[in-house]
Amino acid sequence: MKKNLTSLLLAILCAFFGVTDASAFLMADASALAAAVNEGASARATAGVENQGVHTMTDKNVGLVTDTTRLGSPDLIDDPIDQLICKMFQSGIALDQIGRHLQQVKQNGMRYSFWSVDTRPIESVTTARVGNVANATTIALPVANVNIFDKTDIIVVPSVRGYEFNSATTSRESYLVPLVLYVQTIDSQNGTLICQAVNGKYATTGSLIPNIPQSTKVYRLGHAASEGDVQTTPYAALPEPDELFMQIFKTQVMESTISIDSEKKVNWSLADQQELALYNMRKEIELSYIYGVKGYFRDLNTKRYVYTCSGVIQQILEKGTVIPLTLSTMTESSLLTDVVKTIFLGNSGSASRYMFAGSDFVAKVGGLGNVSKQIDATQVFRKFGVDWKSIQFMSWQLNLYQHPLLDQIGLSKCAIVLDLPHVRKNVFRSLTNDVLDLIKSGVFDGKSTVWTEISSIGLKYPKCHAFIYDTTQFAPVATAETNL
Repeated sequence: MKKNLTSLLLAILCAFFGVTDASAFLMADASALAAAVNEGASARATAGVENQGVHTMTDKNVGLVTDTTRLGSPDLIDDPIDQLICKMFQSGIALDQIGRHLQQVKQNGMRYSFWSVDTRPIESVTTARVGNVANATTIALPVANVNIFDKTDIIVVPSVRGYEFNSATTSRESYLVPLVLYVQTIDSQNGTLICQAVNGKYATTGSLIPNIPQSTKVYRLGHAASEGDVQTTPYAALPEPDELFMQIFKTQVMESTISIDSEKKVNWSLADQQELALYNMRKEIELSYIYGVKGYFRDLNTKRYVYTCSGVIQQILEKGTVIPLTLSTMTESSLLTDVVKTIFLGNSGSASRYMFAGSDFVAKVGGLGNVSKQIDATQVFRKFGVDWKSIQFMSWQLNLYQHPLLDQIGLSKCAIVLDLPHVRKNVFRSLTNDVLDLIKSGVFDGKSTVWTEISSIGLKYPKCHAFIYDTTQFAPVATAETNL
């Protein structure tokens, strides 16, 4: 079959260039291959009489060997191909995994309230300084790698402080809520993302965007679809109410009928693409459950309204237990007095809580005396489909999981502690898939599947949960508001 395709290709080329004899092309090829054999000195070679093929002569008792064959006719030997494709998945969807094991609360709307008692790579960097231009509500954000982003992506800018929801007041110092942007469109030619702010400075025309310095790191969280979207591009006190928003998560796989029917060198099917797409969607949900910011705004490009869910970091920063520290100076004593006691005292949470930590945090804590001994002595235990290491502090227990995604979003020196009995996954629509009949609709000759989940993660009794951050790594600052 390969030979027939080669002949067909040569015929097309000859017809295009007006050549009636294809030997003119083959002559150069045969001579060049013979020269390659002679240069390798594995045999003496010459092109055929009519420049067809390569003829070799070898010394006595040597004969034709594979090295000479590869030089004279590179495609002659059919090397075996491993049919098993290596799919490299990270174990980085722990929060999403746990949410599917916890109690899921069915909600009947995109907004919901609850009452509680007080107590596709993801990182890039800006290539130029940008900011609000003449009070415009959108900016062209130049990034080093525009290809990792997509329309409707949510982007977090950890080093730039955002604003309170629909407020002209800069977030209070204790909140440290970073700026979050929404990607309307992508200008690939100029390497920029056309963005609007999710939590920018409130104005009657929309959310104004603070200045973003050059070389600022930005992280892609995940898609935020608007209502109506079917397709997307191929998380003794009086009780007080709190309101959270749902987010529409989507992923889609499309493949043409011809591509599906084409013979491939390895076992790669539509099902394999669907498996990867579904994992990527769960990874986006995980990132949104961690770093998302509550938002409700209109896409200025499509004129549709979009909800974004609040991640656990925002919920803890606003009402939970926040523990700033300098990781490099932490000792076993300060771990107990400044971290563990703060986590467990002052609230009526569980005596056993779950910690998701970055690699630097785990390395530092794991090297401290008593903690190191416990980690070495205890066995890994599996719960909610995740492997944990248990660390005991008197009657308190921290179950430790090193979360790889924290490193990827610049939080390797930070940790999140959750009291799982006070965590709820709120679901408007559970994870479902829809097979679109695009052939009948005349849109696309192929198969397409769309997965959709409308959900969010909610922390009840926020004081039971903690965010531990290194002040040298997580410290959003207010940038100047002057126009460029």
